[in-house]
Amino acid sequence: MRESLAAPTPTERFTSIVGDHLAPALEPYGFVRRRAVLEHDPGDLRWLIEVELAPWTTPERIAFTLSWGVAVRGLHEVLDDPMGPPQRVAACPVKGRLRAGASDVEAHWFELGPARGPAALRRIADARTAAAVVAAATGTILPTLQHFDTVPVVQAHLVDGLVRGRGAPAAGELARIRWIAGLSILLGERANASRWLDYLEARSSATIAPDVVAERLADLRERCAS
Repeated sequence: MRESLAAPTPTERFTSIVGDHLAPALEPYGFVRRRAVLEHDPGDLRWLIEVELAPWTTPERIAFTLSWGVAVRGLHEVLDDPMGPPQRVAACPVKGRLRAGASDVEAHWFELGPARGPAALRRIADARTAAAVVAAATGTILPTLQHFDTVPVVQAHLVDGLVRGRGAPAAGELARIRWIAGLSILLGERANASRWLDYLEARSSATIAPDVVAERLADLRERCAS
């Protein structure tokens, strides 16, 4: 009787992989699901694993990957971020995606297309996809997140990845410097924070009028001095 039922849609199969497989697999590690994001809050940090849909996803063919992010509790308050604490991976100061093999650039995408063939074979294929997603989350992404176990580790990662250039700042450079300065304030490293704010002001002034930059950084400098 079951074999005669309509085959589940890609959306239904995708929902099952996330809700029936991925979320339960991460629950023992302290992750709580909030829609497409699974979050673990170990204290000073928040670890996020997000099920990220590809831009080319359609109702007939769903492509998705897993992205991860590390947020620092209180950083948004130090930086007076009107958006509040990060709710998605894209807003985290440290983030990444599941990579394809040894690639440092290409993301690994899982795909769910139209259901074809006997129902038993379709179920086997979906079970294999679900197992691969769970393995990627627990075997690759979780160990990556576990590396970021303290605020200083997050700060050191941001500093190590900073490309110091001349001329116009590269994409994301100013945000990275701002995060580093904010973390220094959060850690009580006032002198270090002041040096990073000086650097942020110098790099920002490469493309923005110096008086505008100084005005924008005034509140942050005041927090640094207090």
